[in-house]
Amino acid sequence: MDELNKYREIINESDNEIVKWLNNRFKAVEQIGIYKKQNGINITDTSREQVVLNKVRNLAVSPLTPDMVENIYKEIIKQAKVEQENGK
Repeated sequence: MDELNKYREIINESDNEIVKWLNNRFKAVEQIGIYKKQNGINITDTSREQVVLNKVRNLAVSPLTPDMVENIYKEIIKQAKVEQENGK
């Protein structure tokens, strides 16, 4: 059980870092949404989304696969667009 708890603690620490990272990312998302609304720019930018997805796919290192990372980022992008559409 000690070994299991050791790995769970690693996951807990990783989750803390992931949420901090997401908070930082979504602060920028919020500002971009404000900028887009003020300047009449469409929230959805498929070319930018593809650039981000290609970039993160190339960052994947085992045990992550490019497909896993892309799927995670598709959800992040989806939530970012919701935030920008519903934001200030």
